[in-house]
Amino acid sequence: YGEQLLVPDRELDDKRGFYVLTLLRTESGKSLPVVRGWLPGDASAAKAPAAPKGEVTVEGALQASESPGSNGVSAAGGLPRGQLGAISSASLVNLVRDDVYDAWVTLDKGDSGMKAVPASAPSNTGLDLKAFQNLGYTGEWFVFAGFVVFMWFRLFRREAEVARDARLGLLTDAKEAPAP
Repeated sequence: YGEQLLVPDRELDDKRGFYVLTLLRTESGKSLPVVRGWLPGDASAAKAPAAPKGEVTVEGALQASESPGSNGVSAAGGLPRGQLGAISSASLVNLVRDDVYDAWVTLDKGDSGMKAVPASAPSNTGLDLKAFQNLGYTGEWFVFAGFVVFMWFRLFRREAEVARDARLGLLTDAKEAPAP
């Protein structure tokens, strides 16, 4: 583990607290933000337990970078040194020297007595209103294509009927005859 940061104003089980985020140096040289757990109260470096030393193995859920306004993430700036508003590479690039992955991990089990932060499913995935809207547009194009084929067939048939009637002498007016 490398540098440790705190993510204040996070709720868990209807209580306010903060996440303890530590950068995990990977073999590739990049760092992966790892939320080791949640603690109640105001964010304080004195409350946050130190990260384990040496080589570690982490098991958790990979999460997409946060953006202000999503999942209760504050867009307010001016946080004290060592604190982070949103867990994202865009926020971390100004705070740490390491190259950082554009994702983060929340541990399955809280580290050092902290409560584990549950993984959250990304929004706007699966079958939601947008998916049905896109299916509706697809259906409209199939109906339109069917209408084009029907109209082509109908006009072709009409021309063939007029030509047949002209051959049989059934047309009484010259206007009814097809153009050569």
